[in-house]
Amino acid sequence: MRRIDRILLAINQHHPGRVEQRAALLAPQLDLKAFDVLAVKRTGVGVGVRGATTAYSHVQVDETAFSAFVDGGRRALGPGLYPDELENVWQVHRGPPAEVIAGAAERVQADLTLAAGNARPRLPSWVRSSRNADLVRLCRTPVLLVYGEPREVYRTVVVAMDFSRASLAAARMAALVAPSAGFVFVHACALPEAVLVRGLGLPLAVVPAYRGPA
Repeated sequence: MRRIDRILLAINQHHPGRVEQRAALLAPQLDLKAFDVLAVKRTGVGVGVRGATTAYSHVQVDETAFSAFVDGGRRALGPGLYPDELENVWQVHRGPPAEVIAGAAERVQADLTLAAGNARPRLPSWVRSSRNADLVRLCRTPVLLVYGEPREVYRTVVVAMDFSRASLAAARMAALVAPSAGFVFVHACALPEAVLVRGLGLPLAVVPAYRGPA
């Protein structure tokens, strides 16, 4: 089973430097090779996906050293991480935040991407895009969406399974994140033939006859 060596944490930066300094303290405890902190903020909505504009800063914590990715290169940062210093490493990307986060995860080959889950939406799903869904779809490595700060170790973890390679990788990652937890595996799938049968006025009891063996 592959271990977690590099974590990318996507945040909405409100206190420059504070999260990065905490990452520097946390990385040795997690035995990480590097801890990347990506601060993102959407600066423009525009029309369509490509009309969105996202500002971001990417700071990497490698042991006790700080560096920023700027214009395709790396720039060393001081140990104090003063706000003025961090203001000079912001960049602008034409695209939504999920695209920026997924791109950064691929560049640094992150084993796990952490991001805050969307709060309860004010608009129905059919008139808004799902940042969570976009992030999971675009990232090629596991994504952990956090909706609240855990107050204790994970005791029970629910893993959605469809027996694909992606779901098996998710199960392995869950075992790494919560090795002492109990696991519940849920296999749920859509049954399009049930809609067809209902539309024809036939009883749902005939649906199993059209399914192949599991």
